[in-house]
Amino acid sequence: MIKLPYHEKKFVKKTISGYSKEHIIKYMIESIYNNENYLALYCCVELSCSGFFEEILHELFIIICKSCHINSPILPKYYLYLLTYYNTAKKTLDKVLELRNDENFRNYMEMLVIMLCNSSKHYILPKEYQKYFKPMKVFKDEVEEYLKKIKKTLWKLIEYESFNKTKLFEKNIMMYLGLVLNDKECYEDLWNILLDFAKHLKQYKHILEQLGYLYQIFSNVEYSEKFYIFLYAILFFFRGTWIKIKQFKKPKKINHLFYENIKHSVINKTKRIDFINFNKPLQHQLLQHQLQALNILNPQNSESKTTLNILNPQNSESKTTLNIQNPQNSESQPQKEDSDSETAVNIQTPEIVTIQINKIRYGDISKDIKVICE
Repeated sequence: MIKLPYHEKKFVKKTISGYSKEHIIKYMIESIYNNENYLALYCCVELSCSGFFEEILHELFIIICKSCHINSPILPKYYLYLLTYYNTAKKTLDKVLELRNDENFRNYMEMLVIMLCNSSKHYILPKEYQKYFKPMKVFKDEVEEYLKKIKKTLWKLIEYESFNKTKLFEKNIMMYLGLVLNDKECYEDLWNILLDFAKHLKQYKHILEQLGYLYQIFSNVEYSEKFYIFLYAILFFFRGTWIKIKQFKKPKKINHLFYENIKHSVINKTKRIDFINFNKPLQHQLLQHQLQALNILNPQNSESKTTLNILNPQNSESKTTLNIQNPQNSESQPQKEDSDSETAVNIQTPEIVTIQINKIRYGDISKDIKVICE
C-alpha cells in the first residue's frame, strides 16, 4: 500500500496540492452528479489526503439522502460503515490525519464514491410536495396531533395489498411530515412511529433493516440536512416493497495512482504529475492521465505494446487502430514534433476522434474521451 508521509500542517482553506478547498468540494459534487468516476475519485482523494474527512462525509450524506435515496438502497449500509469507522478513529487515533493511510477507510470511501457516480439520481421531494416543507411556527399540541395522523395513515396501508396504489395516503403523510419537522423535539417520537410500523411489515423485512441503518445514521450526524432521512424512510413504505437489496460486500482494493502522485509531490515539493487545472478544458488533461495509467508515457517493459481503437465520428463503422510502443525498441517509429513526449504516436486523422481505453489502473474505470488531434 502507498503510504503518505505524515503532514504536520493542518489544512484549512487549501488542499495538499494547493487547490481551494471550496472549489475541490464543488468539483467532487459536480463529478458525482455527472457520473464522472475519475474526477470524483480525484477530488475525493485530494480532500482525504488533506484531512477534510468531515467535509467528505457531509457531502456524501447529502447526495445519498437528497438525490440517490431509494434508487440505491444499499448506500446507507456502506455510508454507516464509513461513518462509524471515522467516528471510532476520532476517539482512538491521536492524529486523525493518519486515516489517510488506512487502507480499509480508503477502499470504503472510494467504493462509496463510485457507487454514487453509478447510481441514478433525482430530487427526493417531488414538486407537488415541496409546498408542505416550508419553515413555519407550530405549537406543541398541533405537532402531537399531526404525529397521531401520521401513525393512523401508516396503519391504513396494511389494508392494501400494494403500497404503490396509495397515492392519496402518501400525499397526506407528506403534508403532516412537513409540519412535524418544524419541531426538532418530536424527532424521536416520529422515529418510534416509523420503526414500530416497520416491525409489523413481516413480509417486507428489508424495510425494517433499511430504517435501522437510517436511524443509526440520523443518531450519529449533526447536519442541518438530516431531516431528509425522514423523507427517505417514508419512501420505503410507499415504494420499497419491490426493492431487492444487494448483498453487502467488502470492497475490493482500488488500485490507482492518486496516492502515489500525491506522495511524490509531497516528498519532492513539486506539483502533482496528474495535476488537473480545472480552469482549462479537461479532455486533453484526462487523456494524458489515462495514458499514464496505462504506462504508455513511461513504459516499464520495452517490448510491451498497446493498441487503442479510434472511431471516426463521421463514420461509426470505420475504425483506425493506433499502436503505441516504446520507441527505444521499435524498428520503425513515427516521428513527432513534440520532443517532450517519450512515446511515439502517429495519428493521421486531423479531426476530433474518440479514444476508448478499456483497461486502466484507476479502479478499472473505462471512459470515452474526446481529444482534438492536430
